[in-house]
Amino acid sequence: RWLAKRTDRIVGCSEGVRLALLAQGLPSDRVMAIANGIRVEPFAEAEAINFANRSPAIVMVARLSQQKDHATLLHALALLTKRGIAPALHLAGAGKSRHLAPLVALAASLGLQNQVKFLGVIRNVPELLMQNQISVLSTHHEGMPLALIEAMAAGCAVIGSDVPGVREIIDDGVDGILVGAKNVHALADALERLLRAPAYAEKLGRAGREKALREFSRERMNAGYEKLFIEITRQRSNRADD
Repeated sequence: RWLAKRTDRIVGCSEGVRLALLAQGLPSDRVMAIANGIRVEPFAEAEAINFANRSPAIVMVARLSQQKDHATLLHALALLTKRGIAPALHLAGAGKSRHLAPLVALAASLGLQNQVKFLGVIRNVPELLMQNQISVLSTHHEGMPLALIEAMAAGCAVIGSDVPGVREIIDDGVDGILVGAKNVHALADALERLLRAPAYAEKLGRAGREKALREFSRERMNAGYEKLFIEITRQRSNRADD
C-alpha cells in the first residue's frame, strides 16, 4: 500500500491477482493484469506425439505445500480404484518432510502405494508431461499456475480446481475441466471421464495446447510489459512537457 502511492502501475500476474489487489483497496485506475507466460520451446515436440501412444497416467507437477491439495487427488484416485480404474499417478515436486510424510502415509492407507510415485524434484518436466495423457492441478488457491499452462502446452488433457487463477486459464469442457476445490467425487468423475473416453481427452489436450501457445507464451507476456513501459514513458514525457 505504501508503494502504491509512489508507483505508476501495479501489475498482477493474473486477473485473479488483480481482483485480489483491488479487494485490498489499491487504486483501480493503476491496477492491471499481465498474465505470466511460459517458455514454449521445450514443448515443441508435443505436436508430433500421438496421444494414443502416451501412457494413460496422471501427472501433477506442484511443490508439496499447504497451498497445493495433493490429498484430494489421492482420495479421488482411491475412489477410482473402487470403480475398477487404477491409473498410475506421478507426483513431481519437492517439499518439506512435514508435507511429504503425511501424503506418503495417506497413499499407503488408501492402498495406493503401487500406483503413486513421489518423484521429488525432476529436471525433465516437459518430457514427463508429454509422455502422459492427463495432468491435474488440485489446489486451494493460485496466482498464475505455470505448471498448469505447461501441461496444456505439452498436450495433456488438464483438470484444475475451480479457484481464481485456474478458472481464467481453463474454459471448462473446451480446453480442460474445472472441478470444485476439495471435491473428491467431482475430481474422480472428471478423471474417469477422461480415462474412459481418450478421444475426448485428446480433444481437450489439443485445444489446451493451442490456448497455451496463443495466450500464455513468454513472448506475449514480454509484449505486455513492453507496451506498459512505453505507455508510462509517454505519460511521463507528456507531463514533463506540460
